[in-house]
Amino acid sequence: MEIGDLSPWFFPLPSGLCKVVPCSNHDFMNFVYRVVVSSPVMPDIIIDYDMRQRVFSIVQQEEVLGVSGNSGSFSQTHDLNTNKLLDAQNDENKHAQITEVQRWKDFSDAYCCERKEVISHDGVEVPLTILYSREAWKKGLSPGLLQGYGAYGEVLDKSWCSDRLSLLDRGWVVAFADVRGGGGPDSSWHKCGSGLNKLNSIYDFVLCGKYLVNEGYVHEDQLGAIGFSAGGLLVGAAINMCPDMFRAAILKGVGWEWGVEVGTHSVTTILRVGVWEAAKWVAKVRDSTCSSCSSGVILKMNMNGGHFGEGGRHGHCEETAYEYAFLMKVMGISCDTT
Repeated sequence: MEIGDLSPWFFPLPSGLCKVVPCSNHDFMNFVYRVVVSSPVMPDIIIDYDMRQRVFSIVQQEEVLGVSGNSGSFSQTHDLNTNKLLDAQNDENKHAQITEVQRWKDFSDAYCCERKEVISHDGVEVPLTILYSREAWKKGLSPGLLQGYGAYGEVLDKSWCSDRLSLLDRGWVVAFADVRGGGGPDSSWHKCGSGLNKLNSIYDFVLCGKYLVNEGYVHEDQLGAIGFSAGGLLVGAAINMCPDMFRAAILKGVGWEWGVEVGTHSVTTILRVGVWEAAKWVAKVRDSTCSSCSSGVILKMNMNGGHFGEGGRHGHCEETAYEYAFLMKVMGISCDTT
């Protein structure tokens, strides 16, 4: 069977989504396809899509309780934005779809999510997603946290995360830089940021940070950076390239094979990061900075977690709280939200 023999249609989705994840869908003969969709301002929604009737059915949406801002309870100051989900017809209008109105709730009335294109050093447009509170954000005065990854062709996870509300309600800006080396419009996006082209990833990240400052999203002296796993390489290189640009940085779970010459070790036998690589790097940074600044360089080892962080019921929350507290202390920001 050729693709031309089929009658395809576009899978209709609500606008502004940043993540679409298929569920198990074990029954391949079933006409119903289940997915989870979300965005930085929309909690996860489980959706069933009937491919015969071409209609959606919202099964469940994550409920968010106790969301507070500077003026108190979210439910007392804002109404959840209710949107319509419509099955759209394709461009040629050959396969009319049954229109089914569904509704979901998001927090776009309270939190703004913007997508910008930042011009990199070689003219390439780099996607930058910017998230902030409409009420707490102050142009040119707010602190910011820039996250990047830029490896293995992976796109940054920009799905709903209630942890971020702790920063957003304090006026922080949280931004995601989809630099080259990660996922993009095609495979060339990954190739242009890997191997000998890795510098492109770093330039992309640095220029995204400068964009946040120059456009007034973030105060020039209160920009932080965070990178997980391979993203730690990106952030580490960025702060080496522009040390005066970032006030604080978190490098988390960095793989030690980064930078190791090919052939000197068997990569297949590497299971976890050796503590001595990070310890040597921290000691070097402390030695290179003033004595009064060395206390701000922390090596935190987690003996109960793995590459993906702390386990257990509360481990992730405690780990995130520690990181946010570190950022606020280094930047001299009060943890009080009142």
